[in-house]
Amino acid sequence: MVGSPFGDGVALAVSSRRREQHRADHDDQRADGPDGEH
Repeated sequence: MVGSPFGDGVALAVSSRRREQHRADHDDQRADGPDGEH
């Protein structure tokens, strides 16, 4: 990671974006759930 000037930034951006997408998927599943409450 230290060898590349922007490797760290790219990794952080990808992981944060993946985390946001994961959270969005969970919210969708919860909203579509039988109880429908968060």
